[in-house]
Amino acid sequence: MPHFTLEGRGIWFDAGHRTDAFAAVLGARVPLLPVRPVVPFLSAGAGVYRATFESVSSTMPGFYQRRMMSGSTGFQGRTFDDFVVALGGGVDMFLASHLALRPEVTVLLVTTRSDTRTVPVYGVHLAYHFESHPITPAGR
Repeated sequence: MPHFTLEGRGIWFDAGHRTDAFAAVLGARVPLLPVRPVVPFLSAGAGVYRATFESVSSTMPGFYQRRMMSGSTGFQGRTFDDFVVALGGGVDMFLASHLALRPEVTVLLVTTRSDTRTVPVYGVHLAYHFESHPITPAGR
């Protein structure tokens, strides 16, 4: 059983009209059980979160509204590049020796020097593993 796996991840967010967001995270995934057909894991990582706003909207998070320059007239658009910490967990359910279905939940903590924004991310992934895994319970 590997003690941990290094992985890189890119996440695009559908943040709404004239808004764009992207996170790039490098992290580690640690299995909680030895090699089995179903392997729960924890993950952690760090990277960058980029949010671009082309217009002011009522759905813009206060995290970004507070950082807009006060006293400026008009809005030309703004891009924010912030440090992000990712913490999560899930389970690899092996469908074949190299292929797994992976439901997963991750919380992104987007940070500035004085503020933090929490962004939940969840989904089900199809994951390819280079190493072979059993798809039947041990002992059968």
